Amino acid sequence: MKDLKFSALLDLYGKMLTDKQQAMMRQYYHLDCSLGEVAESEGISRQAVHASLRGAQNTLLQAEQQLGFYEKVQNAEKELGVDLWDYLVR
Repeated sequence: MKDLKFSALLDLYGKMLTDKQQAMMRQYYHLDCSLGEVAESEGISRQAVHASLRGAQNTLLQAEQQLGFYEKVQNAEKELGVDLWDYLVR
């Protein structure tokens, strides 16, 4: 099962990734492609896609750990009772 938190982290910190990592993360999380579909699109193996996604996920988690924007947005949403992501990623 895909952790959709990474979709939000990609929106927040995606510029910290390589162009290839951004493309694969967008296909996998935003377009809901399978590893096989991403592999075919990128012309690489499923294992290479998996390794690239894991590296990108680690980068995004490190950015969140240092900056904490995702957690701040989550807390603000709870306090305000609104979905702020539509306003933040425009």
